[in-house]
Amino acid sequence: MNPVYENMGEAVVAISVALTDVSNARKPETTTNFGAGGFPSSNNEWVGKGIDADERSRLADGDESAKRSETSISQNPREQNRISIQESFARGGSPLGSRITLTALIQTLAVAEYLNFRHAANALGVSQSSISERIKALEDTFGIPLFERHARGVKLTDAGRCFVERVAISVAQLDHAVKTIGMMARGDRGRLRIGVHALIPGSFLTEVIGQYHAQYPDVDVEIAEGTASEVVSQLRAGRLDVAFVAGTPEYPDLHSTCIWTEPLVVALPANHPLVDRNGITWADLAGEAFLVRYGGTGPQVHDHILLRLAGRWLSPSILRLAVERGSLLSMIAQGYGVTIAGSAHTLIRPPGVVFLPFLDEPEPVPFSGVWSPHNRSAVLRNLLDLANQMSRGARTP
Repeated sequence: MNPVYENMGEAVVAISVALTDVSNARKPETTTNFGAGGFPSSNNEWVGKGIDADERSRLADGDESAKRSETSISQNPREQNRISIQESFARGGSPLGSRITLTALIQTLAVAEYLNFRHAANALGVSQSSISERIKALEDTFGIPLFERHARGVKLTDAGRCFVERVAISVAQLDHAVKTIGMMARGDRGRLRIGVHALIPGSFLTEVIGQYHAQYPDVDVEIAEGTASEVVSQLRAGRLDVAFVAGTPEYPDLHSTCIWTEPLVVALPANHPLVDRNGITWADLAGEAFLVRYGGTGPQVHDHILLRLAGRWLSPSILRLAVERGSLLSMIAQGYGVTIAGSAHTLIRPPGVVFLPFLDEPEPVPFSGVWSPHNRSAVLRNLLDLANQMSRGARTP
């Protein structure tokens, strides 16, 4: 075996399979059936029509109809019109492009590695005659031999060595490109931009993002924090792929689905007279001063306080503050007022603050994922699938 081309056989074999995998990973543009939330209800609905093993075999053995299938690419995804790779070469101005196939180049590299037609054919899983005929046709096209034939094998000519060295570089680049695009098609590589109201260590959302990163380490995850209005605006502007917000909003131009819920709690200073109770009612808080942030879930907190207290007692005292979550909890510990939050905040355990559950809050607080219906990226689909899976697991007794 020629050490210069050692392991090249595995690479060239992988290209044919990888090209098929990428083809299979494509989703038909016009035939997808969507389930709840705007994503396909079955993984099979994301699969396009690829080249099967029989077709690859016919291609390798010289079947012209299979060759046309193997070397065709999509020019217009919506109409599924197809154009051959040979035509692409020809349009690029190469006088030989229309007569050179990718299969011929791959088989040439295999022979250069093994220096034996039979061994190369065995490695590629094709007939020896098909390789011999293709390389002979390639030499006829160039008008110069690439290999010297001997009884026990072959040897590269100077021209063949020059040709193979350059083709090997190109095939390695193609192999990398095919593998990369295949990973992106599966959602194993890419970029995912997430808008959140907060990331609290140990919370459901933090666990989801952490698990996603563990499963897809080659996906670059970017986090942007803001209010629901801010992250949804960034979503509409194309600067985010998904936003997680409190509530179950319905936007006419966006998809959304409720993913998890949290019980509502009240945060009190540790010296508050109500901290010894097992729980709190809204009537207990009628005379309290509420501290609410402008950022994060502050706008929803403000509206929820008004919803529960307005009209039943005197107008509630609500102080809006342009502070971070830590500063707000510090002010509560110092006795400036109280606030309400999802139960994930109890994981923070700030000193001087006690969290108590509500006894008369009818439902836990829902949190939803929101995304554009035009975003069909696999990285987003994988995140939402994982979030829903983890949510179902959390609800299982």
